[in-house]
Amino acid sequence: MKFKSHIFPPHFICLFGCVLLFPLFAGAVEKSEDTGAQQIRFLAWSEHQPQSLYLQTDAENFVLLSLRSNQRSTLYDLHPSRRVRLFTDGIDAEGNKIKVLVYETTVPDELEEPLLILFSMLRDGKASYRATVMEDAESTFSFGSYRVMNFTPFLLVFEIDGKAHRLKTGEQVIVKPKLQRRENIAVRFYVLENGEPQLIRQTFWRHKPSQRLMVFVIKGKDTQTGDYVLYTITEREAVYRRLHETKNESENEK
Repeated sequence: MKFKSHIFPPHFICLFGCVLLFPLFAGAVEKSEDTGAQQIRFLAWSEHQPQSLYLQTDAENFVLLSLRSNQRSTLYDLHPSRRVRLFTDGIDAEGNKIKVLVYETTVPDELEEPLLILFSMLRDGKASYRATVMEDAESTFSFGSYRVMNFTPFLLVFEIDGKAHRLKTGEQVIVKPKLQRRENIAVRFYVLENGEPQLIRQTFWRHKPSQRLMVFVIKGKDTQTGDYVLYTITEREAVYRRLHETKNESENEK
């Protein structure tokens, strides 16, 4: 069995067709002080988006999203309905320029710092999208933690720091080893196919208390070789602090 590890490869747009949305977490909605609007950050899986995307902020306004792979975006206001509605450019039957809805979902009002991870793909030359919204606040996903998400069709067992965690398809878990310094930490991934555990990854990660890591485990495209693919998103605490300082400075200037 082969196992590959990448960070946001461009070809992922062809891999995500069957990915399930995973559970949401609790908190309180982040809002813009000047408008009272809920706010959200975006994270695009692939830097090469198939088309320009706009977020609808009210009945008539659409904001062009600036998305970069492996990086959280700046804050964007949400529509008062708490719906995330993404549009692209289009032309109607009479040749007029219009905005065409390509994806929508609801942001639960209990999320403190909602993050929407956007997955794009091309099918027969036409772009389509999937996304998931999760709690991104430090109070839920602290630094030194690992958020592991099972996007395989099988039961996944994730073992770290001598503890095993079982994840059904579409489930996720946040774990934080009791380590206070940088050091190597043992990591193993198993999948249970037909009730039989198969080791798909065994390695050591360099644990850093000043970073947090999202890990996606996905079944590869090659159904005959049984490949599993591991994708990771790392965020350093210094980057998180800088984003929040920028937000606070902007609010103080208003």
